[in-house]
Amino acid sequence: MSRSCAAVRPWVIAAVAAAAATSTAACRSHAPSRRDRCTRLLRGFAGAFTAGLAAALDDADGAKTACLRDHGDDLEACLDPADATAYRAAMIAAVAQCEAWPEAALRCLERFDDSPACEPAYAALQGLDYSPVRGAGPAPRWQLQVDGVEQLSDAVAAAGTLYASAEKTVVAIGDGAERWRRSLDDAPTLLAVVGGCLLTDADGLRCLDTATGATRWTLPRGDGGGWLAAMSRGAGAVVVGDDGQWGELDPARCADDPAGCLRRHPPLPGGPDVASMTRSLVDLGDRWAYVGDDQLYLIGGDGAVSARLAVRGGGGFVTDGAATADGALIVGWADGIFRVTPAACAGADGADERDAPPGCVTRIGDRDPEAADGYAPVPVADGAIVGAGGELRRWRAGARVWAVDVGAATPMIPGGDVVYVAGAGDLDGPAEVRAVAIADGATAWRTQLTTLPRPGLLDVPQLVADDATLYVVLENAVAALPRRP
Repeated sequence: MSRSCAAVRPWVIAAVAAAAATSTAACRSHAPSRRDRCTRLLRGFAGAFTAGLAAALDDADGAKTACLRDHGDDLEACLDPADATAYRAAMIAAVAQCEAWPEAALRCLERFDDSPACEPAYAALQGLDYSPVRGAGPAPRWQLQVDGVEQLSDAVAAAGTLYASAEKTVVAIGDGAERWRRSLDDAPTLLAVVGGCLLTDADGLRCLDTATGATRWTLPRGDGGGWLAAMSRGAGAVVVGDDGQWGELDPARCADDPAGCLRRHPPLPGGPDVASMTRSLVDLGDRWAYVGDDQLYLIGGDGAVSARLAVRGGGGFVTDGAATADGALIVGWADGIFRVTPAACAGADGADERDAPPGCVTRIGDRDPEAADGYAPVPVADGAIVGAGGELRRWRAGARVWAVDVGAATPMIPGGDVVYVAGAGDLDGPAEVRAVAIADGATAWRTQLTTLPRPGLLDVPQLVADDATLYVVLENAVAALPRRP
């Protein structure tokens, strides 16, 4: 059973809570029916998930939970009449749901079988396609445990080097060795690698020399807040701050002309709303896009905002944006995945997907607002692949092509006819990297990283890449694999 299945299957948790007090007296008098099997199965699960009953029963001190564990059948001994009635109704509904499960899945669950033989049954039970592993992946080029830090985070990669922060430290790693380490006064945000600079937000916009880690220059923050995102564009970069400030940066000039190397533009409309968890910059060729929390800006080469789109109901843009080969933008918000065509959006000022100009916003697929990972979709022919809750789903022209559970919750890295993801596919299993085929969702290959720390239930490895290498970061360890084996 995959890690994501065990962690996010709401039907298991609901069924466990609902069936904990089901009577088994009837089961003893005749041969097991499917209802009897479901009742016993769900009661068995309840023994492992009784902690979840506290929330379901508003049981702050655990007394109801403990009572049900001891009394089982006698709901009235533990619950007041209203609670007992509601609990019994939920139990009946859960058993009825179990009775409709495929026989193969029920047999696997009765054995609590997490072997590969049961994976197709578990996938079918969730309404997903099965993603068989077709082959072994490449061995890591190198692995390294970084001494003196507990957790590497905020990683970026370029030209064979991984840069990662660890509290107030930045570490550069390449070819299996630490190249340099730099301590700063503030915990840095690593933004991008541009022109030999690792751009960071640490006491201002700072350039760390990618070869040595030395500070080349620092631009003070001024009246605004910190810098959220940066993107290489032409010979320079675009940088956006958390108060709507943004500018075009010429890193080569900053050491000698700090006052003139950042051409500031008027703040993006929306002001403080630009500060967000989702904050991606996307190069669209003749223009670029900024995806904020509940606003999307299309900005032309002259620095003027050509269009601004908003999220209906304030639900927020829930994924980063991704560019298509023809200069469009794929992004997820509210309950859908949309294609934004910049040329058709000119003049839009705060429009949402319902009242945007014709051809500006096209729905290409659905998404579950409760299961968003927030990572950028991968554009593919006539649609996109989207990740959420450990699943990958491919959409084409509004129809689902396939949906698979790969136990992954990291950004997808495009790789020709596959997308790369990292995660921990099996409960209690090692971190792994998968190449998932765009055509059918099967796992073209999988590499399990058995020497890295084993992820906890909620631990998610980071996956970043440069042109040639995939880097998996987990706790204070790094593994590097070829991007195109």
